[in-house]
Amino acid sequence: RICKYPMIMEELTKFYDKTSPIYTELREGITAINSIVEQVNEAERKEGNLAVVGDLEDRVEDWKGYSISTFGELFLHDSFVMSTTDVKRELLIYLFENILICCKE
Repeated sequence: RICKYPMIMEELTKFYDKTSPIYTELREGITAINSIVEQVNEAERKEGNLAVVGDLEDRVEDWKGYSISTFGELFLHDSFVMSTTDVKRELLIYLFENILICCKE
């Protein structure tokens, strides 16, 4: 719901002259709420990444002496299709701050 506030406030600015004090206050409010929305989105992304990292930790059977805690923050995860001649394999890609990991499905 919070993500809708900037749009609503943008709509409200259309009803005021740009020289109006209310218009100025609305613009300041839009700036503030956009900052809050960014913080909320970032917190949700980090929370989701914690679940992804937990799943990765459970998925890999032998870390060969590596510790997932040293990889840094998870920036991105996705799937990738790799093909060689007639063989196609889907790989899971995890881009951490300090390492890139590719895993079989």
